[in-house]
Amino acid sequence: MAGKRIDELQFGCMVAAVGADEIERLLEKYSSEFKSRTEYLRSLVAERNADELAREIHALKGVSSNFGFSAVAYLLDKARSADALLRLDVPELEAVVDGCVRDARDLLCSFS
Repeated sequence: MAGKRIDELQFGCMVAAVGADEIERLLEKYSSEFKSRTEYLRSLVAERNADELAREIHALKGVSSNFGFSAVAYLLDKARSADALLRLDVPELEAVVDGCVRDARDLLCSFS
């Protein structure tokens, strides 16, 4: 299951570079910050603010890619055009992010 949403090699390299405890701290921060941004993402979609939404999505994609969260990157890649951005399904994005974080935590346990 983890391999479908996470690039395990990328994630494993990150764990090797900074350690499991630091990764757990970073996962918590990523998850917390994402959850605090979801209402903002919803409002940007509702306001049809494609420029600001593009900036937010770009930042999220970058951080997600650093973790190897390929499922998040894939979903956000589909929202490249302004029209696609404004159709962003925030609940779907939340589910994918939550799944990636769960899978990452499972992988962390297997690295111990």
